[in-house]
Amino acid sequence: MSVVLGRYADVVVHRLLAAALNLNRLPEDARDREKLAALADNINLRHRNAQMAGRASVELHTLIFFKDRTVIADARITKVLDHPQNVP
Repeated sequence: MSVVLGRYADVVVHRLLAAALNLNRLPEDARDREKLAALADNINLRHRNAQMAGRASVELHTLIFFKDRTVIADARITKVLDHPQNVP
């Protein structure tokens, strides 16, 4: 999750928690359940997209790093499967 997105999610949760504990009044814009559900869905979608983008970036830069390089490494067979899988 990006820092800004995470902080915004935390702010929303802390406002709801403070209201549930009767420490603060719930802001008017946070009283609509449908609006809060839509907000949570949006935050979760953006969080998943940020995760996928980060993973794709790591994969891309790993491929770029190893492109045109010969890698020699020691390896051991630790298990033989009944249904072998191809490893690129």
